[in-house]
Amino acid sequence: MLTFLISLAVLLLGFSVYSRVAERVFGPDGRPTPAIEKADGVDYIVLPTWRIFMIQFLNIAGTGPIFGAIMGMWYGPAAYVWIVLGCVFGGALLMLVWQIASPDGFRTIWQYMGWGTQFLAAVSLWVCTVYLARKHKFYWMTLVPALFMTVVCTAFVLVSPIAFGLPRTLSYVLTAVLTVALLSSFFYWKVKTQPTQIIDNKS
Repeated sequence: MLTFLISLAVLLLGFSVYSRVAERVFGPDGRPTPAIEKADGVDYIVLPTWRIFMIQFLNIAGTGPIFGAIMGMWYGPAAYVWIVLGCVFGGALLMLVWQIASPDGFRTIWQYMGWGTQFLAAVSLWVCTVYLARKHKFYWMTLVPALFMTVVCTAFVLVSPIAFGLPRTLSYVLTAVLTVALLSSFFYWKVKTQPTQIIDNKS
């Protein structure tokens, strides 16, 4: 609990204090962002602050609840501090410097890193689901988010011009087929291995 409270305090201090220090050091020059300069209603859109915050939170911290728990199980409470310091002094500072140095270059790296981390989260959720199912635990807790992440990530990769660039209708159909196939495979595996697991437990 103590390391959790310390980590929470570091995050709050990083957001309220360290971010202002970094802003003074690197000095944003007030140039209009690509969302304003290149607004096209598709890739460049001006959004309210709260929505931008949620997008950044989901992309940067999307895998945090998964890998944070795994690292905590392996390395103990010290994982809290390691993850928090990495976010404050590594990830957040990198994004700030990149955006100031090359506003449009940020989009170049983000369009790959954004969906890459989400795919990693989807794979991790499926792995956790299988693990919970093998242990006869409440696997729905991770299965539902795994399905959601599978749909979102697959649809993006199929539709996006940086990947396959397929028509939306075809992409949505393929996404639905893949999701149903994964879900069916999971339950087929679960039903097939269930008798074996019961026998092993009795023996």
